[in-house]
Amino acid sequence: MKVLVTGATGFIGAVLVKALLKEGHVVSVISRRDCNFDSQVTVYQMDLLDGDFDDLDLASFDVIFNCAGELKVSSRMKSLHIDVPLKMLSFLRGSACRWVQLSSVGVYGKQMDGEVDETTPFNPSGDYEVTKADAEHQIVSYCRANDISYSILRPSNVFGEHMPNNWMRSLVKTIVNDRFFYMASPSEVQMNFVHIDNVVAALLLCGFHSRAIGQAFNISDNLSQNVFVECICLGLNKPIPDKNVPAIIVKMGVHLLGWLPKFPFGIGAINALTTRATYSTLKIEKELGFRKIKPLYAALDEFVKSYK
Repeated sequence: MKVLVTGATGFIGAVLVKALLKEGHVVSVISRRDCNFDSQVTVYQMDLLDGDFDDLDLASFDVIFNCAGELKVSSRMKSLHIDVPLKMLSFLRGSACRWVQLSSVGVYGKQMDGEVDETTPFNPSGDYEVTKADAEHQIVSYCRANDISYSILRPSNVFGEHMPNNWMRSLVKTIVNDRFFYMASPSEVQMNFVHIDNVVAALLLCGFHSRAIGQAFNISDNLSQNVFVECICLGLNKPIPDKNVPAIIVKMGVHLLGWLPKFPFGIGAINALTTRATYSTLKIEKELGFRKIKPLYAALDEFVKSYK
């Protein structure tokens, strides 16, 4: 099939492009930079924010994977997450093209207990999460009004080789340096991560499975914190941490000292290290037949070996 990928130089987009080529699809990408893409890839060098899509014939593609995202610069988020997709979708009216939107479980907001599934109401906080949630609402509304096929994927914390986010590396580093401590019962706390290969496999299902049309899916994996930390320690040949500092004390420290440039914790990290919530993947498993390529314990072992 003929496919287009936005955000193709990003962490997820780059792996997706390789997977699409491996499956024999005809791949085009939109990129600001003249990167070293495979010779089989057609590159449209442009900035998505310029919005000059007239010459791309977007309606000629079978699937468009929108993996573009802005994590750091708040002033770019609304334009990139909402305005650009809506402008691109305006070229797809009356076409057979399917739009695949890469979103985030961040649209659900802070979740500290229970199981989060696709029916959980949105309650985002933070510019990234708010614009991702707004993008979903507006894209779904536009697609339904204009008879455009779409699918949405919501990953949790994605990790793997070449990831730009240092959260996982920082966590491993605290264990290496014997600075890790628990802030809540580690047998109850859930670590919600998903390997990049599982995310890409889920994106492919969203792009090509007939039952994915008009649907949104979570993609995640989880281990209890004690098992998660034990997996890392075994890979590093380090003793399992036994230190505990109650979360309320750590939060007090953040409120007092969080303004320091190199302060190691933020409230978001504390929430992630104390949550008992999990993200259900039952829907994508039952409806699309998704199976994990790399379960979290195996992916952790691979990641730790690359860290060393």
